[in-house]
Formats: sequence, C-alpha cells, structure tokens
Amino acid sequence: MRRSLSDWIWYVISLGFIIFLIPFLLKDGGFLKYIIFAGRKGMLLPVMWIYIGVCFIYILIGKKYVYKLEKTKSIVLWLVIGTIIPRLYILSKQFYVATNDFKNYLEYGKNIYYGDFGSVAKVIATSYQMPKMGGLAVFNGIIARIFSPTLIGYQIASILMCSGIVVLIYIILKNYNKTVALTAAFLYMVYPSNIFSSQIPTNHHGATLFFMLAIFVFLKIYNTENKKKIYLYAVLSGILITISNFIHPSVIVIILSILCYSIFIIIGYFKDRKKVIKFLKVNVIMLVLYSILTTASLSCLHHIGIINDYTELPVLFKVVMGLNEETTGGYSSDDINYIKSLPQEEKQSACI
Repeated sequence: MRRSLSDWIWYVISLGFIIFLIPFLLKDGGFLKYIIFAGRKGMLLPVMWIYIGVCFIYILIGKKYVYKLEKTKSIVLWLVIGTIIPRLYILSKQFYVATNDFKNYLEYGKNIYYGDFGSVAKVIATSYQMPKMGGLAVFNGIIARIFSPTLIGYQIASILMCSGIVVLIYIILKNYNKTVALTAAFLYMVYPSNIFSSQIPTNHHGATLFFMLAIFVFLKIYNTENKKKIYLYAVLSGILITISNFIHPSVIVIILSILCYSIFIIIGYFKDRKKVIKFLKVNVIMLVLYSILTTASLSCLHHIGIINDYTELPVLFKVVMGLNEETTGGYSSDDINYIKSLPQEEKQSACI
C-alpha cells in the first residue's frame, strides 16, 4: 500500500524521537536510574508501576467500557467527576506544605489579594528576574479572590483546572477519533504525577488550561469559512496564548506546534488559494497580537507596581541547567546565579 506524505512525516518524527531518547535511557541508567534512585529514595518507582498497571488493565478490559462511554451523552460530566474524586481524596489527607517556588507563588496571590504589590515586585526582581511572573501573580490573585487566599483555595482551583484540561483533551481529540480521545483523557485523569501535583500551587495547570483553550479555538478555524469567525478565533487564540505565557513562560512550544500544523495544512491544500491565505492570515494575526499584548501587559504590570524592573533572565538558562552533568540536568544555583550576575546584554550569549 502506498504511504501518504503524512505517514512518512509521522515515521520520521517517531524515529527521531526514539533516536533522541536512546542516550537518556542507556547513559548511566538514564531515566530509569532517576526513577529508582532519585532524591526521594525510590518513591517514584511504585508510582511508575501503579500507572503502568492501570494502563495495562485499561488495555485488557477497558475497551468495552470505553465503547459504552462513547455513547453516553454525559461523558464530559463523567470525566470531570473521575478527575475530581482522586484529587479530592489526596486533598483530604492534607499532606502538602508549600515550600520554595510554590510558597512564593502562594504568597504572590495573597499579596495581590491584600494589595501589597511591592512585596511581589521585590521577590520577582531579586529571586527570579522574570518580569512575566507578574502575570502569574495577577492570576493567583484572581484565584485568591474567587477561592480564598489560602492553600486549600489554590488546591481546589488546581483540581478544577485539571478537570478542565481532561475535558479539553477529550473535546479536541474527539473530532479525530472518539476512542483515542477518551483513552487520552482517561490516561491523563489517572496520571499519578498530575493527581499529586494538583495539591501544589504550581503555575503549570493554569498555563496548560489556557494553551489547551487556545488550541481548541484555533482548530475551529479549520472548519469555518465565515470571515468574522475566523478573525475572532485568531484574536482569541492570541489572547489565550498570551495569558498562558504569563502564567508559565513556555508557550513557544505551543506556538511552534500551531505553526507546524498550519504548514501541513498549507502543504495539503496548496492548490486551494483561499485556505492557504486563511491560515497565513490567522497565524500573522495571532503572533502579532501575542507580541503586542505581551509588551502592553508588561507595561501595565510595571505601571501599577507589580514589577519594578524589566531585567529578564533568558529562557535558555533552563537549557544550561539541563545540560549540566554535575547536577544530571537538575537545578543548579551556581549556573543561575552566574547568569543573573551578568549584565542584561550578556545573559543571552552566556546561555548559548
């Protein structure tokens, strides 16, 4: 049978990923060594086997239940309930105490709630040098306003955000394959790392929720020819991506994914001039709006005193730490303090 272009692209990507993964698995035990002997003294190992066990049971007996759920109108409700129950159970144990970065994130929300913007600005400037973190402070302040400026308030908000992510996984994928959509949503729903991290006032859940919303909105462009709706979806995508990036500055991966998706669409419909122009336009609108909103938002944060300095630590500092053999890619205070000590114009080059 003749392979299509998309099949060959998939094979190349899969092969590239396997080649990339092999050194991490083989070198000094790699990822498995980390799981077994990490600083938590092997605590991750049983979690890994539990997850593998759940996935195995799902493969053996889960398909018939998936088939039944696919026909259920209340499937979204079941996904929400299934996500909330294990996370609320962990919450009831009250085992978590916020420390380090997560304690700062919790304090951001409290300080915004009580109007102490100066304390937020001081921590961002001295501890992080990440002005965009002012956006996280505002986001956590909103959570504090809705759910209370307490740890349990943030934990409840995180659980609800995780539920939203599970639902979005299903909604986005069901247009391609309902079984795959339900399987992916289920695997995320029972993913141990996510269940436990829902107790932490991290910035990951909010950022993920908003970029998933951006993907959901962007994909709607494909099925509409209404110009007003096309421009509306492009604008909404730009806004949602900007919000996601202010909560956690990692949206470049999502932008590149959207661009790659658009390139494949353009290649597939190269002879359809309307579709090509449509996707070129929406990408330009989304990226320009993202850039404008980022600059304007930073200016607003500075104006109201949530940030007091535009000095920014380059994103590439994470690559520097990740390639540090002494810390096996973990956090390195020596690396980050060295980069922070450099003048702004030298920081980027020091990371390359």
